[in-house]
Amino acid sequence: MRGKDIEIRPIYVEEWLDSLPYIDFHNTIKLLQQALQAMNSMPMKSSQRMEIVTLFHRPYKYYLDTQIRTGAQHTMQTVEVMQDQLSGLKSVAVQLGRASRLAMDEALSHKSLWGQNKYPLQEILMTMTYLSHALIYSFLEYAPSPQKVWHELNFLYQFAENIHQHRTPVKLVATSKKDVTSIEKRYKRIALIALADPYHLPFGAIWEIYEQLHEWTDLAELKPLQEVKNPEGHFVINLATDTSPLPYVKFNTANSGENYRLLDTNRLLGVIRKHIQNFKPGKKQEGLVFSPYYADYLLRIIDKAWGMPPKRHSPRKPRNGQMKLMHGLNTMYYFLNGEHDLKIQDDDRQHEHDIRTFTTAIDTTGLYRKEYWNLADTSSGGIAVTRDDKPKSVIRVGDIVGLNLDEKNGGPEFFRAGVLRWMLVRQSKVYKAGIQIFNQPVLPVGVRASHGNQIEREFRRAILTGNPLKQKEITVFTSKGLHLQDRILEININDKIFTGKVGDIIESTTCFELFNLELQ
Repeated sequence: MRGKDIEIRPIYVEEWLDSLPYIDFHNTIKLLQQALQAMNSMPMKSSQRMEIVTLFHRPYKYYLDTQIRTGAQHTMQTVEVMQDQLSGLKSVAVQLGRASRLAMDEALSHKSLWGQNKYPLQEILMTMTYLSHALIYSFLEYAPSPQKVWHELNFLYQFAENIHQHRTPVKLVATSKKDVTSIEKRYKRIALIALADPYHLPFGAIWEIYEQLHEWTDLAELKPLQEVKNPEGHFVINLATDTSPLPYVKFNTANSGENYRLLDTNRLLGVIRKHIQNFKPGKKQEGLVFSPYYADYLLRIIDKAWGMPPKRHSPRKPRNGQMKLMHGLNTMYYFLNGEHDLKIQDDDRQHEHDIRTFTTAIDTTGLYRKEYWNLADTSSGGIAVTRDDKPKSVIRVGDIVGLNLDEKNGGPEFFRAGVLRWMLVRQSKVYKAGIQIFNQPVLPVGVRASHGNQIEREFRRAILTGNPLKQKEITVFTSKGLHLQDRILEININDKIFTGKVGDIIESTTCFELFNLELQ
């Protein structure tokens, strides 16, 4: 492509694609988007358009695989990098989906030499695939589903069903065996993704579920709507609307008709619950692609989401006012510790009980910040907060946050720990988040294992909940990898070393571990 000239012969398109600067993500994505947009405005045969889609799929998949491989294993820095890529990837996916849909329409309008239409199954499948990706990018942005995406997905599935081709094996653009599927399987996969409670998922975790569903999708059954006695694991789909699947318990059975389908996940739930039962921390289970450190957390989320979605039991009460939040364990530790970061310890273990093993704190001035959020409402277990612009700090669902319950008069005794449980972003700037609050005083400490490898024996930031001077049993928030039942930890509290025995794990997310600790 040069200037305003658009070369659509595949051999020249391939040559142009090979010349792109793939190391420069934003520039390459912009060029791909512009080229696809221009080609989508040009008339051409269905076969030629699909050949071009095949060529453009390769650079798109190169960037897509980077997102999928990372999954939920993110640091604050990688979250920022990946979030910065989402809008560009979504725009390319939308253009590829449009190209595939144009190829489908062109194929349907063209009759073969024998006067018969050839079913454009690959075109339908690719359209659904790219629309599914666009939907996932929106979930990763914690944004609502784009308008008309579900209308198109529902229409395409029903079309394939009407011509009795929804279960026919179809090869995707790629040639590997893994990329042979059916239109029904593709539809069930994205339906399950939408039901996986994406606004409660840590960033990137949806890709791990997406990959797992390659093996699990066949366990879900899609059938005509029928009355069920036990609503668990049943969801209703209206193929005539622009809406995603709805839990059966929320469906008015008086509205049934020929456009309704029932998605049954009970066989899938049986497999998930078996994995939960056999779970061992850090151990990879056969047939499970989830990262070992996050597997139990993700399994429990989808067990609820694909089973019986939870109901709210305590009403929300509207509230006004503002609140400063501290995002992440490191930021919370810094402000609770009088705006001092964790001190560096000497590697010489002969002084392990001597306060001289701690030297000057790292200079982190300006690295950490508190940010104002507006109170929206409260409930018995937490609060909902909003803000009208993007936070300067990276915020992650499933991460610990710190807050002061009395901004005007509150001292350290009014600080509390919370966990950001869900987030929704509208129009790329209006943020709303839900925070579960742990209603106990908090204390910044350093913790390390008394025995173990070098990393485990280095002090790391931690937050205690409870009063260690009055309570023998307390709970600890810290970074992942330290929990081991009955392990002895050393805790630095106000420059004094205590020991404690690790108890049961309370929660393990992609961002922290929370466990019981019995002081010795």
